[in-house]
Amino acid sequence: MTIDATGARRAAPLAALLAAALACTPTTARTPETAGADGVAPVLVQTSRPVRGTIVRRLDVVASLEPWEAASLYAKASGYVKTIRVDRGDRVKKGDLIAVLDIPEMQDEQTLLRARAQQAGAEVEEARAEIRLQEIALERLRAVLSEEPGAVTAQETDLASGKLEVARAALAAAESRLLVVRADLARVETLLAYGRITAPFDGFITERFVDHGALVTAGTASKPSPVVRVVDGSRLRAMVDVPESDVARICEGSPARLRTDALADRVFEGSVSRFSRALDPATRTMRTEVLIDNPEGLLAPGMFGRITIDLERRENVLTLAPAQLHFQDHRAYVFVAENGRARRVEVACGADDGNVIEVVTGLTGTEAVIGSASAPLGEGVPIRIADPAGDEAGR
Repeated sequence: MTIDATGARRAAPLAALLAAALACTPTTARTPETAGADGVAPVLVQTSRPVRGTIVRRLDVVASLEPWEAASLYAKASGYVKTIRVDRGDRVKKGDLIAVLDIPEMQDEQTLLRARAQQAGAEVEEARAEIRLQEIALERLRAVLSEEPGAVTAQETDLASGKLEVARAALAAAESRLLVVRADLARVETLLAYGRITAPFDGFITERFVDHGALVTAGTASKPSPVVRVVDGSRLRAMVDVPESDVARICEGSPARLRTDALADRVFEGSVSRFSRALDPATRTMRTEVLIDNPEGLLAPGMFGRITIDLERRENVLTLAPAQLHFQDHRAYVFVAENGRARRVEVACGADDGNVIEVVTGLTGTEAVIGSASAPLGEGVPIRIADPAGDEAGR
């Protein structure tokens, strides 16, 4: 937002209209009785003093509203739609069941793996029983050997000890097989659980892509089939591009307001929530996000609106109307009424809120600044103030 360009655009049409209006005043303003000492009729002008007050520098941009969260829900495994409980426009809560898929081949695999898990569990129990049997046999041999040293040979003891180790190894193998089967079963049951599609967050359904009996391909496939799209519109994001000249004034929490054509009588309050902290080299703008609360649901994602961001607030500053400022070669100046003539004074402009422009230097606030004139002004041009109640410096 460039202040010089803004002021020039507003000053030109206003000056033209006021000049035309003043041109229609009685011709007595230019009669010889009202002419100056040099014989030149004074220019009829209107003046006012600079106003001291508060000015807020704002940025006005357009933006499209985006939802706080949005997700298209896919199935983890391919299957047929057995049940679908929602349709477009339905509200859902986090965890609500949306659809159930029928996956016959995976259900068959689950049945098979459950049977294998039972079999592997039985093999583990059998191996444990064998260990207990071998432990008892070895204990008996050792007891006999201790009571009657010659009744049992050392070879028989070693053989019994080896059988016990073999039984223990068989148990370890059986337990490993059981773990593998249980892992496969858990994987299948997890995939079957993905056949129950639930809402990941509170929101409403904006699209329903399938009906009962439709085949849904897994989300990992090359062309997955979405089931529904869920959108959280309780808060909305408005993405705006801030020009380079205003980047330094953007900060988190800066107040913002939203107006839309659909709800022209409403103004929605928001604030700057985050920004990229880097400029796009192509446009020299910084991507900035404005967060708008939407508890009543009046705003809809995808709406087009106008965002106003308060960039800077300046208290107790001198301000002028845009029509009082003139611009030449990117330099600003005003004409003030002084001793019956127009005097050109160069000024430096500051913030522009769209209604008034801040004057940083050049004026003290006591000057009678010319706002409109019946003819073009220049340094030293004779003037006559049109408003009798106005400043008398020009008389």
